[in-house]
Amino acid sequence: MVPFVGAFVLLAGLVSTFSQDGELEATKTGPWGKIEYFETILEPTIPGFVYQRIQQLETIWKFGQTDQSGVSDLLQEIGIPSDLIDELCTEGRWFRDSTGLAVVVPDSLISELTMDQRTALYPRVYNQEALTHLSFNIQRGNLDYLTSDLPRADVERIRSFLFRREKALSLIDVGPLLRSYPDFKDVQRVYNSLVRVQGLVAQLRVCPEEDLSSIINYWSANGKNPNVADFLEEVTGSSRTAIDLFHLLPPVPKRYLNTYPKISASNYQDAIDCWWTAINFFNPDPSPRLLDPLPLSYFLERGFERVQPPYQFGDLILLYGTDGQDKQFLVHAYNHVADEIVFSKNGKGNVQPWILIRESDVLSLYAYTETKKLVFRRKPSASKLLPSSL
Repeated sequence: MVPFVGAFVLLAGLVSTFSQDGELEATKTGPWGKIEYFETILEPTIPGFVYQRIQQLETIWKFGQTDQSGVSDLLQEIGIPSDLIDELCTEGRWFRDSTGLAVVVPDSLISELTMDQRTALYPRVYNQEALTHLSFNIQRGNLDYLTSDLPRADVERIRSFLFRREKALSLIDVGPLLRSYPDFKDVQRVYNSLVRVQGLVAQLRVCPEEDLSSIINYWSANGKNPNVADFLEEVTGSSRTAIDLFHLLPPVPKRYLNTYPKISASNYQDAIDCWWTAINFFNPDPSPRLLDPLPLSYFLERGFERVQPPYQFGDLILLYGTDGQDKQFLVHAYNHVADEIVFSKNGKGNVQPWILIRESDVLSLYAYTETKKLVFRRKPSASKLLPSSL
């Protein structure tokens, strides 16, 4: 019998489902030891007002400094049928804002578009920020983990609203999709499936013959995670031991692992993001300064240094994309844990939890752009100074 030192993770905040969804797998053996893990599905508990507000979201296409005739030419070029173009011209609600010409698009038109038409059109009518913050990106481009318990008709309806952003499979027409269901229970069921997240439950396997000092050195991260040494020495002994990774995390990721931000009527679309999560990894308490509108370089210059592989526990990974004009922008930030496992909050929204996840699965969510990875390590001297000095 192998003893297992498990974690009691508080999921009551906003998690209604937390279940094993895959076979037990293992990482390579390294300085971290050997980690076994299985996939799990997390699903938040959604307050009723959120469904109503999502259903009320209008679809707005923006065409910049052009006129309605130019819009018709663009849609014809993309291959939109003439009857749908006529419908947009007559049934759409046209207006101008600071960006130029825009239109509120009828749901009936959106439901008639094909995936190829959406794929060609949406980069022309949504800017990069809108595509990033309004889209659901499907992990691995595979709907199965989202829709495993839905009727086939629902799965096909969801699929009919999808489009591709480079290598990512995405959904932005959530409002029209949900409004296509007259029954509110159907709306709840479908939206709940869309916000499911696939993460990992992982454990460190320690054998008596292994070099415990090497494992302790890895997880203590050169003193930035000081409490782990005594814990590992206490729970490991003459028998093989499996330790939930929850116990090896620093205070901030331990507090948030497998939980969701609280949803309220005032902040349901705005929450702590990936950058706040990644930079706070080794902080004893979350730094309130990290919510200030300060540039990224401010924090990196004061507390971090650029590093190359092999990466260490807690290293800060920044994922940069390009806008097609050789201008880089920050796509995502997360922390290296061990081998292929990382700690991440994949989005700013309240329906995005803090999870352990394979790095390849993180990259699949951001495959809408060519990405470059830069990795930074917290300076030992910054482990205590960062919260107060920033």
